[in-house]
Amino acid sequence: MKPSSEIHNLRLKELDYVRKDLTPLNESWFDPRYEGRSIAEIREDIAKRYKATVGQKVQKNMMMFREVIVVIAENTTMEQLRNLAVAFEEKFGIKTMQIHIHRDEGYQNSEEWKPNLHAHMTFDWTKPNGKSIPSKETPYAKMQTITAEVLGMERGESSDVEHLNAIQYKNKKEGERLLTFQQQNESLQEQIENFQQENDSLRIENEELHLKQEELRLMSEQLRKEIKGLKITKNAKQAMLERVDGIVGIFGKSRLRKEHEATLTELEEKGKEMETLKGKVDKLKADLERRTAERDKARQELAKAKEVIAAKDETISRQNDRLTSLATELRQMKQEKRAQERAANPRMYALPDIVKMETFRILEASHNYPSLRVEIDGFRDPICKRADKEDVRAYRADEISKEEIVAKYFSAEIDVALARRLKQLSGVTLFAEVKKIENTMFFRLPAILNLSSSFNIGVGS
Repeated sequence: MKPSSEIHNLRLKELDYVRKDLTPLNESWFDPRYEGRSIAEIREDIAKRYKATVGQKVQKNMMMFREVIVVIAENTTMEQLRNLAVAFEEKFGIKTMQIHIHRDEGYQNSEEWKPNLHAHMTFDWTKPNGKSIPSKETPYAKMQTITAEVLGMERGESSDVEHLNAIQYKNKKEGERLLTFQQQNESLQEQIENFQQENDSLRIENEELHLKQEELRLMSEQLRKEIKGLKITKNAKQAMLERVDGIVGIFGKSRLRKEHEATLTELEEKGKEMETLKGKVDKLKADLERRTAERDKARQELAKAKEVIAAKDETISRQNDRLTSLATELRQMKQEKRAQERAANPRMYALPDIVKMETFRILEASHNYPSLRVEIDGFRDPICKRADKEDVRAYRADEISKEEIVAKYFSAEIDVALARRLKQLSGVTLFAEVKKIENTMFFRLPAILNLSSSFNIGVGS
């Protein structure tokens, strides 16, 4: 992966070969495993894993990252490309760091604009141990076949620089130029640091030489004083002084002077090199400042886009709140209407007391069909009926009452129970029971009608 790739992929630099009106149609995706980390940080992490495995630093020519261009159709989606990334990782262990769809590149022929639809996929080309994935483990022919299958396109043929169109070739050369510039920048920075360290070392060594020189000078003066104080002949003193001068000349002043002069010469040369490097560094700094400004501009545009999205989210949120409020209001209106209907026709929402409503239950079965359970007088065991899911939903939503759903599914059992009870009664007791039933949903029960006619009891119509 080249340092210029991100500049091109994210449109951090204004390009003269793209249609700016189509740039908003571009899409980008970042793998959450790498999001928030720079390429340098990812590279450092790989280098640590490599050193832990091999026991030495990463070789300079090691391929950590790779980027490929995938030709896409007009209807190709980011979801399809993410599925392609999953297929590459499952098949070859290649992790996709970024995906960028470009819909703003192309060329103008004599009649119309011809788009060059493509996507850039950036890969982490290393294993978990930090080693690069060998080419034999990633056969490109199979990768092309998988790409065609996942994207639903015809398999393309391999290509190289000679087959690229003019714009693609220009993109490639621009990337190579920026990569070379970045490499030069890194090399110069390393040289500067080395020269600074060497300069500091020479400075310390020069100071040590000055101290040694001063120490020898003081020693020489002390010896001269001691020799002059000796009670020996003048010739003997002169001979000893000459010997001191000879020793200092051989082992002290002459050697130190030569070393000092050599050090000064070397420092002068290093100073000239530093001046040359300073000029190169200043040029690099100017270029970096320019690129930083471009990056800041891109960040500002991104911030504006986020503000627009936030405003849209807020609008949608307000609309959702309104819809929720309307739904609540509608539900309340329905509840009020049902309450009015029940108040106006209480008999239509009442059940005979032989139904033990406190025992009513809804049972969720494993086959996903609910059942209703209730106890009715006259039946030894509780009665269960399979219910329609829509009826259960309506009951839980308070669209129908508990009495209505019981009456719908247990009418036959209630009829039988009522007939059994009435058959056991007579006289005034029978009359009272019929009147109670008449005030429920079962006022039309045939048994009640027959009995009421014999007792001259009026019933509801």
